[in-house]
This record gives sequence, C-alpha cells and structure tokens, in this order.
Amino acid sequence: MDYKIMKKEAFKIIAKEQRFEKIEDVQGRSDIPVFWTECHSDGTVKYLAENCKKDGVLGGCVVGMCMEDSTVVKDFPYLIGAEYAGGVIPDGYKTVDVPAAEWAVFKIDSMSMESIQQAWHKVFAEFFPSSPYKPAGNFDLEVYPTDAYKGEIWISVEKK
Repeated sequence: MDYKIMKKEAFKIIAKEQRFEKIEDVQGRSDIPVFWTECHSDGTVKYLAENCKKDGVLGGCVVGMCMEDSTVVKDFPYLIGAEYAGGVIPDGYKTVDVPAAEWAVFKIDSMSMESIQQAWHKVFAEFFPSSPYKPAGNFDLEVYPTDAYKGEIWISVEKK
C-alpha cells in the first residue's frame, strides 16, 4: 500500500462535532456522510474553507477528524473542521489542539463515499498488519483540499 510517514508540528482545529457509534463494517457506514451533507448544506464547509489558516500544517484543507481510537471505544467524536486561523469562534463550533505527531498518510483516489471507505478498510486490513507502525490512538484525519476531487487519510502513528 502506497503511503508516506510525515512529522508535523502541533496545530489547532476549529470544527463542528457529532458523536457516532462504533461499527465493525466501515464500508457500510452511512451516518458520517450524512453529517458531511448537513455541513455542506448549512454552510459549515464553506465557512471553514474561507476562514481557515491557509499557510498552516493543513494548507487550507477542510478535514474530517476522529479524536479517539474508534476501534476501542463504543462511540467516538467526529469533527468536520479546518486549521484555526484565530479570531472569534462562532456558536456551534469548538477548537481542538492537535499535538505534534508522526503521521502515516494515504492517498484517497476520489471523493466518492465508496473510495473513502475502501481506503480506510485497506489501511486497517493491509497496512497496519504488515507495517512497523500502529495507530497512536488519538487522531485520524481525512484531509480534503477545497479545490480538488482527491484527498488523504492521516493517522497518527507510533512504532510497534
């Protein structure tokens, strides 16, 4: 599986959050895509893209983020956000500090729900069992450039 390992400095996210139940079949997950649809419809994604830190760690990208190890907990927070550029935090948004970390980064070939879910499946079914890394268990990101139809999965990792 094609990947790269990157070290990134700490950064801060501004986001909207919703909690989701853990399910075994990530390829059958439909609730997180509904949250994305809601955030597109209500202007959240547009707000984040227009007000994010363009020259930061994430380079102006909008992200989907899990903050807990969703393979262990019963339910987990999922956030739709972007790198915080400072200023007033609107109602309904929160900020989250993301510590400096080592990240395994995987390309997502298209923005279709099927491609995203297949990429997540491959990461856990193919990459982690055969790599020298394991999830650090704190942050996973789906990183989406605002002007492209491809993205990346970033998973904070540590050596096994």
